[in-house]
Amino acid sequence: MKLPLQYIFLLFFNLLFISNFLAQTTIWSENFETGYSDNDETAQDNNLPSGADWTKTGSPSNWWRVESDNVLSGNYSMSGRNTNGIMTWTSETITISGYTNVSISISLKEVNCEAGDYIETYYNIGSGNVEFGAGNGDGNFNAVTNSITNLNATSLIIVVKLLNNSGNERLIFDNILVQGTPIPNGHLGPGGVGDIDGTGDLKVWLRADDLDADNDFTDNPANNSRVSTWADYSGNSNNYTNTGNNRPTYNSSGTYKAVKFNAASANAEYLIGASSGSYSDASAFLVTKAVDPGQNALLFDNPTYSLRIEQYSNTGLVGFTRYGIADYTSSLSSIFGSVALYSFHKTSASSNITIRVNNGQSNVGVGSSAAGIPYDRIGENSTTVDEASGDIMEVILFENKLNAAQINIVDNYLSAKYGSISINSDLYDEDNPANGDYDYDVAGIGQAADGSKHEDAQGTGIIRIKSPSNLGNNEYLFWGHDNGALDSYLVTDLPTGIESRVERRWRFSETGDVGTVTIIIDMTNIGGSIDAADLRLLIDADGDGEFNDEPGTSIISGAVNLSGKIFQWTGVSISNNQGLSIGSTDKDDTPLPIILKHFNAELNSNKHVELTWETMSEINNHYFTIEKSLDCIDWKIVAEIKGAGNSAKPLKYFSIDESPYPDISYYRLKQTDFDGSCRTFDPVLINKSTNYSTTESLSIFPNPGDGKLIFLLFENFASGDYLIELIDLSGKVILNRKIHMGLDNKSFETEILNGLSLKKGNYIIQVKKAGKTVKTKYFVI
Repeated sequence: MKLPLQYIFLLFFNLLFISNFLAQTTIWSENFETGYSDNDETAQDNNLPSGADWTKTGSPSNWWRVESDNVLSGNYSMSGRNTNGIMTWTSETITISGYTNVSISISLKEVNCEAGDYIETYYNIGSGNVEFGAGNGDGNFNAVTNSITNLNATSLIIVVKLLNNSGNERLIFDNILVQGTPIPNGHLGPGGVGDIDGTGDLKVWLRADDLDADNDFTDNPANNSRVSTWADYSGNSNNYTNTGNNRPTYNSSGTYKAVKFNAASANAEYLIGASSGSYSDASAFLVTKAVDPGQNALLFDNPTYSLRIEQYSNTGLVGFTRYGIADYTSSLSSIFGSVALYSFHKTSASSNITIRVNNGQSNVGVGSSAAGIPYDRIGENSTTVDEASGDIMEVILFENKLNAAQINIVDNYLSAKYGSISINSDLYDEDNPANGDYDYDVAGIGQAADGSKHEDAQGTGIIRIKSPSNLGNNEYLFWGHDNGALDSYLVTDLPTGIESRVERRWRFSETGDVGTVTIIIDMTNIGGSIDAADLRLLIDADGDGEFNDEPGTSIISGAVNLSGKIFQWTGVSISNNQGLSIGSTDKDDTPLPIILKHFNAELNSNKHVELTWETMSEINNHYFTIEKSLDCIDWKIVAEIKGAGNSAKPLKYFSIDESPYPDISYYRLKQTDFDGSCRTFDPVLINKSTNYSTTESLSIFPNPGDGKLIFLLFENFASGDYLIELIDLSGKVILNRKIHMGLDNKSFETEILNGLSLKKGNYIIQVKKAGKTVKTKYFVI
């Protein structure tokens, strides 16, 4: 049966109305029922914030009350009669900062009114009363509803004014309703596509740089240890697990952390998902450095379907398999020995699957629209064929096929993260060395050539960008950062009027002109108090990497505190190759706090652990907590040490643990502010079974670090001249420095980088004297 065209349009608009309606959430309401009685003049407290929901002014007040006569609905309505003057009803201040498209509706009625009588409704979102709806009836009218929509602000006050001059004249209102669309947490999935609360299309997200998906990148397993669980970031708890000798290993020795599947092992190495099946409408992305196993190599697999890096029988081509039906081969070559991005895309309406490998693409017919992308396991329990082979860094699976814009965004996120992989649409170029290697937490918004778009993204970073004002086809805005610290320690590159800024810098790639955008920054992990009035967005308008040469027009005020430490700027214009940082006009009020200098643990001659740490300055520091653990998972409190509150000078602290664990103990430091916010620092290790001695000891802190500062602590070194060398994994000497150790220098500390900034990776630091060398490793994360 075919519906007439007019019914199709009617159905569409009804569905559109219903979907918009369902998206609204009640923020505040008043129907004068709960807690009220007839002739009541006292407001109840039925809404947030606590306190009376409304107040009223005017005289005589006893005719200005909740009544049961001529109600609009229910048992009672608010009524004003015989006022002989203006009466005003005012709501409490209603918080709407967590919502967009806020609406107000109020039901009104006049009874026995005449010319000159009126009832009027207003809202105030910070710039005075604004009237909305039809209010001045100048006589009787049946019940009507005054309404206003699309309000966006931090707070709201509703005002109703009325006037009549006779006892038989009534002005009545009721059913006040404030609704809005909750502001979501932002699209926190890869590149800012998809959500991570388990409610959206993102079904699997595995990241080898955070194997347990706890947002702590320091607690990954030791190199070559077996991987029992690869935890899921998507919010669906689709963890991939195995036991015994069938487990792959963790590889942290390469440029990128990875889960390593050894196809040459005597036991098949694979991981089993928490759920099983396949999606006939899906997008899957996998970053891998594959090893050629000979016959074939696979990625996602189940008993029915398989995604293959190399199709069966050593074809050297990427493919898709329907077990028992056929092997389907693309025109794309398998890539072995280097990092590559593979993705597979399919809709349930098509029997074709689109396969992309780096910057190549091939459409492959697979014989059935019901065929789907499997997710039961990575690899298979086989030692002859159908094995996973090599390092896998990241795995992403969406239940529904992403649109063209979203595919481009995820591609650019993965390309930037894994060494500028060559991709079909390389739209973010701030990840290359010439532009400063802004490789971290890349996200983007944009619109593809077919009109598909993605307008709200945050990804793994703290900056969310949404609501582009002028987004068109083939226009995108991407951003990423340099992994600088989220504090202001030693930052002197400041424009006029700015007293401090965070060290971290972001940089943007824009294709076309997306217009102005809304920028939201989550500063939850930035310690100390933050006042919106002091915050500034700092724009590096000339893209030279410096902020001290920027004019006042590049310093943007107007931050609005949405909630907690989340702040929003609207109408911000960002152009291609420009930079951004976060500044404060008052370093005392909004200090953008500094970092811990070091935290050390040392075993003394009594086999007790001495714990020492030093701060360069402190802001609102309530106390420190020392914790210890056997496994870096379960932590036990050792001691709590009172902090200095606020201090502008270095301070040293000491504690001792007289009962370390028998062999290895991990210790970590946690710092808590007066407002309850806390920060946990990297753990250090002590091995009690190691004999105490006075031999030479070289310590590095912080390690791992950000590559900006390296402090060396020399203990029990003989006097004399020493050469310090910093060497990367290729054997290149990055720096060398000579120091002199005096006779009394049983303990000597020095910073060696002197302004040099290191890239992410592993390094060797060695100290030489008269043919003797002491070596230790340093890691930049």
